[in-house]
Amino acid sequence: MEMKHPFDAYVRLWEVISGNKEKKTPGIAAGKLEKMFTTGPETSSSSDKNKNNNNNDDNNNTNKPKNRKAVVVLLDEIDYLVSAKQTVLYSFFDWPIRATKGTASASQLIVIGISNTLNLPEQLHPKVQSRLGMDRCIFGAYNEEDSIKILKSRLDIANESSGKNVRIFEPDAIKFSAKKVAAISGDIRKAFQLCKISAETVYSELESGKRELNPRGCIGIRVE
Repeated sequence: MEMKHPFDAYVRLWEVISGNKEKKTPGIAAGKLEKMFTTGPETSSSSDKNKNNNNNDDNNNTNKPKNRKAVVVLLDEIDYLVSAKQTVLYSFFDWPIRATKGTASASQLIVIGISNTLNLPEQLHPKVQSRLGMDRCIFGAYNEEDSIKILKSRLDIANESSGKNVRIFEPDAIKFSAKKVAAISGDIRKAFQLCKISAETVYSELESGKRELNPRGCIGIRVE
């Protein structure tokens, strides 16, 4: 899901969890999420509570953690949720802690954050750092060999989906793209962008008559 502002994360998460597409303000959505993750859904009337109190077995089953609903939230590119006060990040990482101390009906919350910056946790406000877990996985940048394998795999998928066995990129062109990206950042998305721009340029030249099909009747993008 894409968001224009960090506070939109409250609205989008509430829509997904509740299934309610009715527009909510970030403040209302945040309030509903906090209630869900800390105290659980609204309880029934007092008369219903009295009926339930007459059945000890039901009460015991209700209080068992196994009845709690688990919610896993994956925050990709969490860097974009960093604001001046870092309120959104604090809420998301504070709720799991409060959920463990909440009522039996409160939802269990697991938050996984993916950052483009290795030292992002150290750059956050101390109050946010205090809510982060100790587990951290560091994924290294793709090298040239990795990038070549990924690009070839994506191109093979494109060929299979089109039903045509067409070699769009020459091997040297793929190697060139992978080598350039690996030397700069190792971000495979940059390699995809480079290939996309190259393909669009070639097709544009083909339509304008600046480029012709090769003897095999297809286009082979190569390094020139």
